[in-house]
Amino acid sequence: IGVFRILFSKDYKFVETNNALLRILNISEKESLVKISLNDFFDDEGEFSGFIQDVEKNKSVQNRIIKINRGGIKSVASISAVLIKDEKDNNLYLEGIIEDVSEQNKTDRDRDNLIYELQTAFLFLNTPVQSFVKPVPYCKSDSKVIEAVKIISDEKSECILIVDSDDIQIGLLTESD
Repeated sequence: IGVFRILFSKDYKFVETNNALLRILNISEKESLVKISLNDFFDDEGEFSGFIQDVEKNKSVQNRIIKINRGGIKSVASISAVLIKDEKDNNLYLEGIIEDVSEQNKTDRDRDNLIYELQTAFLFLNTPVQSFVKPVPYCKSDSKVIEAVKIISDEKSECILIVDSDDIQIGLLTESD
């Protein structure tokens, strides 16, 4: 979890951070972060403006899911922040945490896809098999091979059931046999 403190000014520059935040934001040197604005990491300018407005209005924001751009790498993060005021009630700092939830988001999507697939599968479980079953053509055991091949071809089947003179099933002949 990345921890930060930024100046609450029009630039929203970082004042302090921990190493975890550097990793989350894909920053190699802590010194370069103090020249960067929090706004630079939000993927959407409107999302950043909404975040700042909510902080000013409510004095804090908890677990807001945002899209961040980490040097060209897009990911999803959770941000929580508290507005710190000075003794004259002026906005001074914004202190907060950022947590990369990209993997959690991917896991949630995978779970949702799996649930969808299971629901689809359950729909078929209640469907009678008869609607999917195609009758298998058959021929008597004393039929000539050419007759069996003609039946398979005419029926557009891949197999034929072989029965004896009493119509008792003997075996199955496939086109690969």
